[in-house]
Amino acid sequence: MAPHESTRIESIRPITMESILFGDELNTDSLKTKIDEYDFYRYLVSDFHGIARCKIVTKSAYPRMSKKGPGIAWRTPVLSFDSFNNYDLTRVDGKRCTDARLIVEQSVPRPLQWAGKGHSVAGVICETWWGVDEQPQMACPRYMARRLCEKLESEYKLRILHASEMEFTIFKENMEPLFEEGGFYISQEFANHEEELLSLSTMCEKAGIPIETLQTEYGPGQIELVLKPEFGVEGADNEFLFKMLPKKSYKNQDNIRDVLLCLNQS
Repeated sequence: MAPHESTRIESIRPITMESILFGDELNTDSLKTKIDEYDFYRYLVSDFHGIARCKIVTKSAYPRMSKKGPGIAWRTPVLSFDSFNNYDLTRVDGKRCTDARLIVEQSVPRPLQWAGKGHSVAGVICETWWGVDEQPQMACPRYMARRLCEKLESEYKLRILHASEMEFTIFKENMEPLFEEGGFYISQEFANHEEELLSLSTMCEKAGIPIETLQTEYGPGQIELVLKPEFGVEGADNEFLFKMLPKKSYKNQDNIRDVLLCLNQS
């Protein structure tokens, strides 16, 4: 199915992030048990450029901030400005722009196995709301996407089924691609790097990012992972979270310097 292609609600079985992470038998007690296991919570929000901005919440502070999240300078996560700029702006309603809060909307903590170095860390995808009156910042990218999905459902009884391929190139320390061009679908080429790639896929699954297929691609050092289609904003959430994973999981490999990501939706 093509990206953003709509499907009639009556014909689909709802898929929730809770069911992916915790199974169909999810209840409040089991969810609380999972949440209590984490040492830290990485509150994540996308700025205008798709760059992940975050603030870390400790385990002791999480119960208080689980509904009303931590404060954050609004210029940085929303407009991608440097937060030290000394100026005042007003909202369209005339009120002064104040610092924001990272608010969780339709998201649950996801285990980030690649983070923490011995500490258990959960990722929580957030939206920015104004701190002064707890109203959503309408320019927040995730808020805009979620609002449009909800409007499509409420007014037209439709849902977006979001499918995506995540493609990235792996480079050696000397900035040469990890393998040469011509490895498209070559089993042995994939086998040469399967330990790292299968580990990456496993970490995705545990973070609630469902992977369907992995393969070598056309280009030198190019890898493709296909994500399972998701309804609504969760497809975008999975892409947003995935982009952090390969860079981190490959960072400490002896022969690899970095991973460059290129999003290709189909």
